[in-house]
Amino acid sequence: MAITVRDLLAAPELRLVLREPGGEGALDRAVRWIHQSELPDSTGFTEPGEVLITTGAVLPQGAEADSDHGRRLYADYVQRLRDTSVVALGFSLGPQHETVPGSLLTAAHQAGLPLFEIPWAIPFSAVVKAVSQAQASAEQANLLRTNRAQRRLIGAVGRADAAHALVSTTAQIIDGWSALTDTSGHVITRAGAVPLERLAELATVHQGAGRASSFATGAMVQNIDGVQGRRIGLLMAGRRRDLDSIEQSACLLAAQLLGVQLALSQQHHDAMAGVRNLLLAEVLAGRTLAAQHSDDVVWPQVPADPVLLACVAGDPRVLAEIPLADLRVVWGIVEERLWIVLAPAQRQRLAERLRRRALSFSISAPCGWGDLAEVKHATLAGLLGEGSAGQASLLDLLPPRQASAFATATLGPLATAEFSDLLATLGVWLDQNGSVERAAEQLGVHRHTVRRRVQRAATLVGPSVETPQGRHELWFACEVLRRARGGADASGPRPAAG
Repeated sequence: MAITVRDLLAAPELRLVLREPGGEGALDRAVRWIHQSELPDSTGFTEPGEVLITTGAVLPQGAEADSDHGRRLYADYVQRLRDTSVVALGFSLGPQHETVPGSLLTAAHQAGLPLFEIPWAIPFSAVVKAVSQAQASAEQANLLRTNRAQRRLIGAVGRADAAHALVSTTAQIIDGWSALTDTSGHVITRAGAVPLERLAELATVHQGAGRASSFATGAMVQNIDGVQGRRIGLLMAGRRRDLDSIEQSACLLAAQLLGVQLALSQQHHDAMAGVRNLLLAEVLAGRTLAAQHSDDVVWPQVPADPVLLACVAGDPRVLAEIPLADLRVVWGIVEERLWIVLAPAQRQRLAERLRRRALSFSISAPCGWGDLAEVKHATLAGLLGEGSAGQASLLDLLPPRQASAFATATLGPLATAEFSDLLATLGVWLDQNGSVERAAEQLGVHRHTVRRRVQRAATLVGPSVETPQGRHELWFACEVLRRARGGADASGPRPAAG
């Protein structure tokens, strides 16, 4: 914080005497420097924020000072100082002036300019030195304040709820309030006596300003930018008086840290959601070991046998935001539906949450973890029976064992590893509705190669490739194997050219 006129007057070693306080708030103006001048017109030598000190050697003295001419000279002298934004006038007593001329006091009063006496025993250099030392001390104090604020904000990043910790720390640093909002001004988290009725207005004014930072009476609004500079929110902060430069810098740092923290949190959230979805897909395929023994970071509470299986349909954004971490459940989104493995005791609480969000869902009867792959189809059929949004494929409704048996019987020797190239080519050819050219383009081979492989595959599976029903059954069998092999391209690995 800069030294003020009031601070200068309070320096005990200078023994300065205030003779005219000036207008309201004049003593609280910041002092940039001390300028000494004996010129009757110092306009070209002073800068805004300076204190001018003088002995008044060229100014009217005695009776001349009280004459009409003297009063006009003093009035013009003081007005020129005010016009150049000099914040105070120091008048030294001595051989030229035993007291401050009354005309000068009158002029200072009328202009609202603070005026103080400097005792003859106090050299001007002492006044300059006092201001210089005070400014150095103020600068050091500002550095310490800035460093302390930065350390507190950086420390807040390491707390459990980093976003709220940053907002709370910001409010403490500025001794006011702070709020993290979305870009429209809706509160995400807050600290202090937040003026909720002002937030929407502040957000609107900020957006209209078109700048990263905007200011209103007693408040500051700062953009929070995420990945690639995309604005993801706002940090609003304020108090009863305007923020100083250090407090503004603290808010700026807080906004930058919030941007990094929110971006990292979103990346972590997306990564964990991906892990859950993959593990849940494994569960629905009958491979449950990884999910049952997963770390509590993935799912806080993994239920033990017996369990229920729930299938939920709805807007993917709504499904992703359903709070589940406090329940003894395992969840993930597979093929645009939310699947939940839950303990029987959690059934009612889960159902209530889903109903509040007007979501369609189906919950199975109790079963073991090892039965979930079979129970999946009945659960999905129950969901579709409820008229939920979306359509299931025929594969979703068939138990995997029966589907696998059908595929093996239909494809015969093509289902073995020996004929993987033929199976892959047949699958792509069927996907392309029997088009040799499109299949060749997708596989990256010559059309004659596709035609030769399809003909050879036809000799292994029989005449079914020639009829519409046969082609549908072959495509269905290829799709069953594709899913069973973890979603490999078509019905197996892409064959080599040849």
